Amino acid sequence: MLKYTLILISLHAYADSARLNSIFQHKDFKQSTWSCQITNLKSNTVIYQFNADKALVPASNQKIVIALAALLHHGANYQASSDFYYSGTVNEGSLAGDLIVKGNGAHVFTGRFATTQIKQAMEISRKVKVLCDALKKAGITEISGSIILHNSDYSGSFVNSHYPAASPTLFNDNSIDVIINNSKLRIQPAINTIEIKYGSFAWKQKRSKKILYINRSKDSQDYWRVESKPDHFYIKNLKYYMTLYGIKILDEDFKATEINELISIKGLSIAEQLPAILSRSDNLRAETMALHLAWSKCKRANYSLLNRAVHQILIENKLQLDSLNAADGSGLSRKNKMSAADMSQLLSFILQSKFREQFMKNLAVSGEKGTLTNYLKNLKGRIIAKTGTLNGVKSISGYIVDEKKMPSHSFSFIVNNSPSSTRCWKAFADALSEIAN
Repeated sequence: MLKYTLILISLHAYADSARLNSIFQHKDFKQSTWSCQITNLKSNTVIYQFNADKALVPASNQKIVIALAALLHHGANYQASSDFYYSGTVNEGSLAGDLIVKGNGAHVFTGRFATTQIKQAMEISRKVKVLCDALKKAGITEISGSIILHNSDYSGSFVNSHYPAASPTLFNDNSIDVIINNSKLRIQPAINTIEIKYGSFAWKQKRSKKILYINRSKDSQDYWRVESKPDHFYIKNLKYYMTLYGIKILDEDFKATEINELISIKGLSIAEQLPAILSRSDNLRAETMALHLAWSKCKRANYSLLNRAVHQILIENKLQLDSLNAADGSGLSRKNKMSAADMSQLLSFILQSKFREQFMKNLAVSGEKGTLTNYLKNLKGRIIAKTGTLNGVKSISGYIVDEKKMPSHSFSFIVNNSPSSTRCWKAFADALSEIAN
């Protein structure tokens, strides 16, 4: 099968390629390996390559691949659903049985990334009320049993050692958010295992496994921690919020009896998840999106099936990326692989697809938005891209736009065994300035 390509096969040498070579072959990168490609989108020609076919660890540039695969397979408006059932019999409002949840990786009870904590709490409460209203409609105001998570139909060997919070059942993205406003602290959701310690720190975020260190003297919405025991976290919080809507749960033991369908509640759409994934580089949503892809395509939410699922989806859309190994959704795994040439091919494909605007409006913007807010300020508004960072890995892939915000070039720079982050950002800035100016 021929690769999908939108660029001329012959390489048109960039007039100042020697300058770019000097950036990527600087002595500071003596121990590093680069994979780079720049494409002039107006002439559809590759104007610069450096080890472009070398497959490297792409870090969070992996999220571009997962986002595109999800859009191609599901569509932007697709919403995964969590399914709710109950077992046992109902007598005078009391269920002699359990509430059973099949999470399916759907983001149902979440308000993460809402503009205010009040809106965040309202979003969670709104969806919990939908569940409680369904229970009351079935004549249930008390559950003598427990909340039982039944994810065998969804899961496989899905646990990601890098990000265990990515589970089939999600409550506030299995994350704890802490907001400081006028020295007042607010935590969302209500039930959590977090321990707060106060102090004055140079960084906005400082945390250990069980402790979140907070500088209370500065307003911030950037304190958070993922929950390492997501099932426990989900059950505790769902139980708490259900009691607010008049549903008691007694946690008595019951043997499973006849199962009754209760309600299916839709979660966030693919489009609603993209800002967090592409701009903020949110790992949790990228992982759950990847697992749901594997489940949808291969009938198991299994990381060992993810690469097959992604390649099948891309090939069905006439996009073949030979260097790609999709080991997870977030880019945390060092088993992920991608070359700059294949990333550039993918970036060209995006611009020709019906999902072009989903990427152009949701990727980070230099000096303005997302992970590029504090970077490339000399090119403010000119770079629309996805960044990536791991220990010894830096990457940035995306587009240079002209004064009319139209993409003029695509680029992909990936470096492994890299020096300091600061040094890599200087190389990115120098190379992009060379092209943009």
